[in-house]
Amino acid sequence: MTGLSVADLFAGSGALGAEALSRGAKRLLAVDNRPEALRAIRANLASLEAEERAEVVKQDIEKGLAFLKRWAPLDLILADPPYGRGLVERLLGQMPLEVLSPGGRLVVESSLKEQPEAAPPWSLVKQRRYGDTVITILTPEAS
Repeated sequence: MTGLSVADLFAGSGALGAEALSRGAKRLLAVDNRPEALRAIRANLASLEAEERAEVVKQDIEKGLAFLKRWAPLDLILADPPYGRGLVERLLGQMPLEVLSPGGRLVVESSLKEQPEAAPPWSLVKQRRYGDTVITILTPEAS
């Protein structure tokens, strides 16, 4: 992960983004819309002394993803949306592909019932099932 620009969407405690920073990511965008989540993210970043490499943003991702263009290019986007709300399909449909750097990846954690399908404009890199949870790695199709 050394040198990557990472976004952690639906960040919750920020653990995924914090892990990316601890593995050498150069910058992190952590996004959530809940005040308690934002406090937890900031506290976790402070404990790692990583505040200068991260930006914490309050944003309701359900309202769209165009805001991500401000942080482009991103090498890795992590997304762990709440299960059972149809957010995986919306995430894939609304993601502005130009925010990903060439070879960039979108990693989605979902329930088995909501696992993403690789369909244009996305190509499947890898998918793994862990019980009722699915981790899917996607990249934009070559144009």
